[in-house]
Amino acid sequence: MSHTTPIDRLFPLNELLSAINDTENTTPGPDSICYEMFKHMSIKSLEVMPQLFNKIWFNGKIPPSWLHSIVVPIPKPTKPAHLPSSYCPISLTSNVSKLFEKMIVCQLN
Repeated sequence: MSHTTPIDRLFPLNELLSAINDTENTTPGPDSICYEMFKHMSIKSLEVMPQLFNKIWFNGKIPPSWLHSIVVPIPKPTKPAHLPSSYCPISLTSNVSKLFEKMIVCQLN
């Protein structure tokens, strides 16, 4: 008898839509894809994404571009600008990968 655990189930479209609705418009990462783009896509266009996420999940091969980020130094208020310790690094990563991460968290919970 085959037993499928919740972690083995396919990612459905409704979880992608929920993940998209749970986003705020943040600065995009290296791929320049912002969350607003997903919010304006048709359902027909969005149906491709769970297929992509399922393929990645079951093959275990993360796209190399998702492993890169842009690090932006943000100055801390009232700190001297000439010191490296006066900056807080912010990493801008792919919003597509962050949507996938949200769906994984949903699945694990």
